[in-house]
Amino acid sequence: MAGAASLDLAALQEAALGHSTEIRMLRIDEQKSMIDVSSAQAAMHPQISLQASGTYLANPMDAVEMTLPNMPPVTVMDAQEPQWYQFGIKVNQSLFTWGKLSRSVRLHRLLAETASLQRSLKEQEIRTRTAVLLHSLKHLRRMSEAAVQQHATALRLSEIIQESYEQGFVVEEEVITAQLQAAELNIAVHELRREQSMVLLELAELTGMQLQEEELRFPPDPPHRGMDLDLLLEAALSDKREPMEIMGVLEQVRATAEQISRGSLYWKPDIGLQIEAGCQGARFPFLESGWYDESGYSLNVTVALEVKLWDGGRAVQDIRTSRLEREAAEVSAEKTRKEITRELTDTYLKYTVLLSRMEYNRLKEQNFESRRAAAQRQYDAGAGSEADLLILQLESLGHALRSEQDALEAASAYFTMQFLTGES
Repeated sequence: MAGAASLDLAALQEAALGHSTEIRMLRIDEQKSMIDVSSAQAAMHPQISLQASGTYLANPMDAVEMTLPNMPPVTVMDAQEPQWYQFGIKVNQSLFTWGKLSRSVRLHRLLAETASLQRSLKEQEIRTRTAVLLHSLKHLRRMSEAAVQQHATALRLSEIIQESYEQGFVVEEEVITAQLQAAELNIAVHELRREQSMVLLELAELTGMQLQEEELRFPPDPPHRGMDLDLLLEAALSDKREPMEIMGVLEQVRATAEQISRGSLYWKPDIGLQIEAGCQGARFPFLESGWYDESGYSLNVTVALEVKLWDGGRAVQDIRTSRLEREAAEVSAEKTRKEITRELTDTYLKYTVLLSRMEYNRLKEQNFESRRAAAQRQYDAGAGSEADLLILQLESLGHALRSEQDALEAASAYFTMQFLTGES
C-alpha cells in the first residue's frame, strides 16, 4: 500500500501511460510498421534460394556392352549408379522497376512515422486527462468540505429559527423554508461526494491502481494568466504539432502511393537479373571420392524483362484512386485545422470568461470577509444576532462553492489549451 500523499501528478501520469491498452496497441502498430519497412527494404536485395535433392534408384540400368566377333566386349554405357544427387542455387535481383521498390520503402517509412506520431499524441492526451482528473478531484474535495460546512450552518440556522418560532417571533413558513434549505444543502453534499467518488474511480481506472484520496498529493493550481489567441492558434496549427504533422505525413503517403501506381502503368518494363548454378552426379560432393569427375555443372545468367501490356484498365483506375485518396488527405488536413481552430477558440473564450469570474470571485471574497468580520464584531458586542451571522456565512460558503467550480472549469480549459498547443 502506498504511503500517505505519496502519489503526485508525475507518478499518476507514468502509471496511466503504462496501463493504457491504447498505448500498448499503438506501440505494437509502430513495431509492425518498422517490420514492414524492413520487408520493403528486403525486396531491393537479392533473393537467394538453394535446392538439393537425393534420389535412390531401386533398379538402376546395367552396363550396356557391345560384343564383336573375335574381340573382347566393348562397354558402350556404364552401369547406372543407384543414387543420384542434384544441387542448385538461384539468385534473383531486380535491376530497374521505375522506382516502385524505393518508393515502397519510403511509403512504409512514412506509415511508421505516422504510427509513432499517433502514439506520441495519445500519450499527451493521457497526460492531460490525468492532470484534469487530479485537479478536478482537488477542487471537488474543497467544494465538498465547503458544502459540509454550509449544511452544518444551515442546520444551526434552522434550529435558531425553530426556537424563534416556538417563542412566537417568526411564522411557521420561515421554519419550513430554513428546513428546506438545510435539506437541499444535504443533497448537495451527497451529490458532490458522489461526483468526487466517480472522478477518483475514473482516475483509478486510468492508472490501473487502487487509489485512496489520502494517497494523492495534489498539485498547485495552474498559473492562470491572460493569453493571446493568435499565438495559441499559431502554435496549435504549426506543422510541428502532432495532428498537423500526421496530416502532412498522410498527404505524403497518398502522393507516394500515386507515384507507385504510375510506375505500374502500361509499357513500363521491369528488368531483373537471374543467375542459376548447379551440379548433379552420383557422388555426394566433398564426401565421396571421385565426386568431381562424376559431376556435371551448369551456370545460367539471364536478364529478363517483364512489361504489362493491358489489364483491362485496372492500372489506370489505380492511378485515379490514388489521386482521389491524395485529394481526400488534403481535405482531411483542412478539416482538422478547422476543428482545432474551433475547439481552441471556444476553449480560449471560455477560459477568458472564467479568468474574469475568478477575479470577480476574489473581490467578492474580500467583501464577504469584511462583512463577516463586521457582523462578528457586532455579535460579540451583543448588537447583532447569531442568525444574521449564520445567514452571511451561508452566503459566503455558497460563493466559495461557486468559486471552486469556476477554478475547476478554468483548470480544465487551461490543460485543454496546453494539449492543443503542444505544451502539455
